[in-house]
Amino acid sequence: MFKGRDGDIKDLAELLLRPTTTALVPTIAATGLGGMGKTQLAAEFGHRYGQYFKGGVFWISCGEAEAIPSQLAACGWGLNLHPGYAELDLSDQLILLRSAWQRKIPRLLIFDACEDELTLAKWRPTTGGARVLLTSRRPNWDPALGVTSIGLSPLQRKDSVSLLRSTRSDLTDDDPMLNAISKELGDLPLALHLASLFLAKFRHSALGRLDKYLEALRGAAVLTHRSMTAGGWSPTGHEQHIARTFALSYDQLGAEGELGQMARGLLSFASHFAPGMPIPRYVLSPSDAPGADSAVLELQEEAVLRLAEVGLFSALPDGSLVVHQLVAAFSQLEPPPEGSTAGDVENYLIYAAHNVNKITDSRLLIALEPHILHAAASAANRADTNAIDLYAELGQAQYARGTYTEARATFERALALCATIAGSTAEDRANVLSCLALVDRITGNIEAAIDRQREAVAFLEASALRSDLRIGEAYYNLARALLPRLPDEAAALFEKAARIVIDDSVPDEGENKDRFARMRSLLVNALTGQAETRLVSDQPTAQSHAERAIVIAEDAFGQNAFILWRPLYVLGEIFRLKKDLKPALQCLSRSMRLIEERQGGDSPLLGDVLISLGQTQYNSGYVVGAKEALERAVEITDRSIGLEYPGLRPAIEALSRLYLEVKDFGSCRRLLEQEVATISSTSGDLENLAIVLCSLGIACAAQGDREAALHNWKRSRRLVKQMKGPGWPAILSQLQGWINGR
Repeated sequence: MFKGRDGDIKDLAELLLRPTTTALVPTIAATGLGGMGKTQLAAEFGHRYGQYFKGGVFWISCGEAEAIPSQLAACGWGLNLHPGYAELDLSDQLILLRSAWQRKIPRLLIFDACEDELTLAKWRPTTGGARVLLTSRRPNWDPALGVTSIGLSPLQRKDSVSLLRSTRSDLTDDDPMLNAISKELGDLPLALHLASLFLAKFRHSALGRLDKYLEALRGAAVLTHRSMTAGGWSPTGHEQHIARTFALSYDQLGAEGELGQMARGLLSFASHFAPGMPIPRYVLSPSDAPGADSAVLELQEEAVLRLAEVGLFSALPDGSLVVHQLVAAFSQLEPPPEGSTAGDVENYLIYAAHNVNKITDSRLLIALEPHILHAAASAANRADTNAIDLYAELGQAQYARGTYTEARATFERALALCATIAGSTAEDRANVLSCLALVDRITGNIEAAIDRQREAVAFLEASALRSDLRIGEAYYNLARALLPRLPDEAAALFEKAARIVIDDSVPDEGENKDRFARMRSLLVNALTGQAETRLVSDQPTAQSHAERAIVIAEDAFGQNAFILWRPLYVLGEIFRLKKDLKPALQCLSRSMRLIEERQGGDSPLLGDVLISLGQTQYNSGYVVGAKEALERAVEITDRSIGLEYPGLRPAIEALSRLYLEVKDFGSCRRLLEQEVATISSTSGDLENLAIVLCSLGIACAAQGDREAALHNWKRSRRLVKQMKGPGWPAILSQLQGWINGR
């Protein structure tokens, strides 16, 4: 038996040996892909546990329906069913046998390769002490039959390695080549078994060297390698040829008309997704698609179910589907039906990712991420510009999720391909540069963000195919990068971006919906940016810009549009700075709700909004809400960007004051000790550090740790002396009082 199935054997024993609680004969199906070792599992179970079945173990091969009656009759020999049993007609022999099988004596009936429900219903005993074990590619059975399925999975990697070296005593478990070969074969037991035989046969030749064998598997279609096609004798009499094993299932579909044709097309399409990774069911069987024929949708779902029935798809409990990598390789040996090439899959994934990014809910793309990476690598190998689009769309989703390290790596792949793939455009490069700049800006590398955005603008301005809309978006992105360092230049660029929209003849929504949405979005964003540039210096003008942005967004997209979150946040900040706390709370709460509804409670966009909300709640006297908001802001920001994010400084200061106020000195001390480490290793802001050390000393003193309190106060005093600002004498006096024990 293939190694690594002891757990499955025990599961079978528990189910087949326990007392029955129903009238139906207990029936267990070991199911899975061809080559998974189902038949050998059944044989091993019969060998180990046959002693518990006093009436005997009987094996019936169900692959040929017309041969089943004669096999059943042969099972009656030696059971003393009739003195002249051998001379009886076949029908009489079957009557006697089936009568015997319905007695209370325990028997094990193994129906090997039983794929048909009618076959099972026809030949299985209806009562008695028998137990039935099926091997089948079919995972799901009519509930009326009372079949319990145990799905067999590929082997665990350690068991795969053990199986590979079972014929070679000179190999060791820790050889990385064995691990790599197992991965290449998808841990499929039959494939590993055939590989082990090949390696044993050619052990004294270069063909049997692990590195050479692995190179050969990777160098061509794996299923065409000699080791996968010439397995020799099989103790179970089953096919020792991987492709032919899969062909038994595939060929069944060929005789099933439109359903079979649809199933083959879906298998071919699915074969270009990441092998072995779950494919969301909606990809292959959309329950709803605008303009689609309901009859076609129904046929697609029937085809998916049929592929699972013949063992070419594995269905997970959540409905997603898995195609084993060797099945995918087999499918790609066949001529591809229309609409099922690698390029078709890439175009589908680009379309899906683009639409997810448009609605700004990156969670929807998580399930497709491994498939996008797989498709992008495939396109890159063909030097196809699809690779740039796939990486760019994926990077945007990763950025929106707050996984900035992953987003940077993805965008950098796209940028490298822009330089090497013929057909990439200046707009491709500008888009990727702009995306990389967004990551730079949010992670604090402002200079790099500005440089990249300037480069993106230059590419677009020099492009013969440039559009004013795209230029306006580039101006906006550059202004966002410039805002912290060069607010005046940023304000001028926000104005230029807004002017492009105002001067443009924007079509009605119905005329060009996408252009309308982009133009309105650019105007809303540019006005919001203008408000941010005047947040401190000219609050009336800032408020006017923010309120205008909100009106335009609500008019174009509705009152619950996601784009509203930012102008609402900026307007809330304006009200907070003006100490107009009630409208500030209303704006910030609404902004937070829009983010949570679209991106969930872990969105990195919530960080700044929660910081402002917490400060506003604190100033309003709502201490509990302020504490919750500020703690959440620190947690979200730390997870996505890190504690070094400059926007966290006022939040941590406010949260520490709040902790001191509610006498939570332990939380205050932990927070401020981390803050001291962060400031010391990043900004080096001496004034802020002095204030933090002061507060930390208070928390330590309140805990009774006067030694730590004195250490922090003295350190703060040294920093204050270095700064010598206008308020330093008063601060020094206060610090000296604490140090002296006041």
